[in-house]
Amino acid sequence: MKKIKSKMLALLMLLTAMIMFTACEKNDFIAPSPDASSSNALTSANAESAPITIFTSGPFDPVTSTATGTVEVSGAFNATGTLEMQIEFLGNAIHCNLVLTLPAGTITIRMNCNGVTFNGVWQILEGTGAYQNLKGNGSLVMPNDLDEILTGTVRGL
Repeated sequence: MKKIKSKMLALLMLLTAMIMFTACEKNDFIAPSPDASSSNALTSANAESAPITIFTSGPFDPVTSTATGTVEVSGAFNATGTLEMQIEFLGNAIHCNLVLTLPAGTITIRMNCNGVTFNGVWQILEGTGAYQNLKGNGSLVMPNDLDEILTGTVRGL
């Protein structure tokens, strides 16, 4: 009987520990750095999410499964530049890696779209230059064969 009680107590302690750790987030265990206001840290203004619209336009080349063209960004920042997009078709799914080349750096975006509804989602994978800390995601629509409109939020400028 004593052996059963000790096993039950051990199980109860394990379950309690699991509940405590799953309810905590990673940031709960990280103390802010003493130099959080240093030049490389995000300020409170750019740590907030800001709305963004990305308008792309360019023809698709079925031979190379790429599209090249132009891009206009507005909202969180304003810029124009060029784009190159690698496109992969898997049934009704369309997966794209979009690289935006802008005056202050590049932004690489992953897009997953529905080939029937021509809607989808996007997420920033990485950035260079002024965009090296940029994070963001949102939704997109493909209104025709040439254009895509991405809307969402970004942070980390």
